[in-house]
Order: sequence, then C-alpha cells, then structure tokens
Amino acid sequence: MHGYIRQLNRQEVVSAAREAARFRSDPAIAPGWAKGLSKYPDMPTEELAAFSGAITDEALFFQGVFALHQSAQLDLKVYQAYLDWFVCIVATPGGKAWWNIVAKPIFLSNMVEEIDKRLSRGEIPDIRKLPGLSVEEWSGV
Repeated sequence: MHGYIRQLNRQEVVSAAREAARFRSDPAIAPGWAKGLSKYPDMPTEELAAFSGAITDEALFFQGVFALHQSAQLDLKVYQAYLDWFVCIVATPGGKAWWNIVAKPIFLSNMVEEIDKRLSRGEIPDIRKLPGLSVEEWSGV
C-alpha cells in the first residue's frame, strides 16, 4: 500500500508541475515571469503582479513537495529534482529578492532552512538562460 501511495504522490506532483509550467508560459504571465527573475521588485505593476503570483505558486507547490518528502511519501530523487528547480528560481536576482522580502517570513521555517542550505552550496544553474526566461526576449513586449 505504501508504494501505491508514493506512486500517486509522484503523479500528483508531476501534474501540478505541468500545470505550473503551463501557467508560467501563458502569454499574459510569461513576460512578467521572465522580467521578475531579473528585476523584481522594480517592475511595472502588471508584470510585478504576474511574477508575484507565479513565484508564490511555485513556492506553495514546493512546500507541498517538501511536506510529502518530510513525511516519507515522496522519493528522495523526485524531491531533489523539485528542490533543485525551486532553488534555481530563488537564486536569480529577482527570485532572491522575493525570497528574502516575501517568502522567508511566511513559509515553513524548516523549508526555508532547506532552501537556504541548498543556496549556500552554490553551483546553481542560471535559469534565465533558458529560452523564454531572459529579459531581453521580452523587452519589446
């Protein structure tokens, strides 16, 4: 039964991650998301709102992944992949500003500690180099 629950959890996590990816790629959200990774909080109000909503969704998603892992309902390898992705987000200049200003005071303290520990290890890829995530790609929008 335990294996079945873990499989269901993996499927739910993947479904939620796919939904988040679709949300971030929505033409109404994508420019604010890309710009926010570099410029948060110094952005026009509409883009600031798009970025804030998207990154908060990412943090809430990861908080769920963290809780599943902490309760032994999600495999380490699966957890690690989502930890690394979320750390890539909060390692960007805008993500870091959001993390320090907004997230650290309100999210689970043990999750915050885990993220900060991973950030301190370094060697984090810059996701702003991925297609669709650079400010330059959206500068004319």
